[in-house]
Amino acid sequence: MSKKILLFTFISAVILCLSAAPAKADLFGFHLGNLLVSYDGAVGLTSTSLAGLTSGSLYRNLPPAGTAQFSAPLWGTGAESLLINMTLSNIGATTADAAGTITFSDIHGDTIAANLTGTWIGATGLPIFYGKLTTVTHTPVAATFDGHTGSVDMQFVQPQPWRGAIVQLVATTNWFTPGVPLSSIGGSLDVSVVPVPAAVVLGILGLGVAGLKLRKFA
Repeated sequence: MSKKILLFTFISAVILCLSAAPAKADLFGFHLGNLLVSYDGAVGLTSTSLAGLTSGSLYRNLPPAGTAQFSAPLWGTGAESLLINMTLSNIGATTADAAGTITFSDIHGDTIAANLTGTWIGATGLPIFYGKLTTVTHTPVAATFDGHTGSVDMQFVQPQPWRGAIVQLVATTNWFTPGVPLSSIGGSLDVSVVPVPAAVVLGILGLGVAGLKLRKFA
């Protein structure tokens, strides 16, 4: 088994463990599909929602539980949107570091925003980004997050900003090659905001990346 695949397997296991049993662990989470992912051929990468195509949901399992559903035919009829901006660095044959921001808006323009850092892995086929979110906020404070159907109460015992969020972004593109811009529709995003220190998440992911580098030079 290659070192890159070992790293991919390790990070996948970490995220599975931290996001397991969401009813007990998550503050909230969301999934969106049919996203546009674009790479500018240098260090810039964006992911955006698409009117009439993007769909998904935001959930809360803690009382009062709820789900805000977003349907593809209605996406774009309100203020709902997703925007991810990343700057890539250390782009290798199958890995790249990334840092940036994410903003997810509901149908009325209320937003969930955060900073993100992590690593893109391309060893197993489609590029997949694994990382953490920090300074997660919902604006306006104490409002609900509303979908085309359903809404979620965004008041939690834990005060804002939240931390320890897991993010996974899948791009339906080829690997990032400097000088070769690309874009593709069909990407997906999964986020789980869990009440653990973000440093713990980053530390676990960092151990996997550091381990890979140590084995490389062993």
